[in-house]
Amino acid sequence: MKKDCIKDGRDVCFVEKALDAHNKYRSKHRGGEPLVEYSAASKFIQDALNTAGSTFDGTISNRETLFTECSMNVYEETQEGEDNIKAVFDTDIATDSWYSGQQYYDYNSGRT
Repeated sequence: MKKDCIKDGRDVCFVEKALDAHNKYRSKHRGGEPLVEYSAASKFIQDALNTAGSTFDGTISNRETLFTECSMNVYEETQEGEDNIKAVFDTDIATDSWYSGQQYYDYNSGRT
């Protein structure tokens, strides 16, 4: 039986898959406690992405909400086409792209 993946307008199967991929990388470094979904942030991001006419620079920051201490990185598939969009859902391309930035991160200081 297929799991019902849509909850509160979010694809929770995708969220679980993305967290698994993220935690795979996270476990390689100190502080590797697995992350869990922050559903309020997930819902906020999905609502923002669903807003007609939205434009993003790769980061959603809303200093007027509970997200005053962080920004949410959003992967943007830059190649048009159904196969490229499908790859975002079926592979770890978004997480791999995020992790490629680790070369700029100082694991000793915790800063970029």
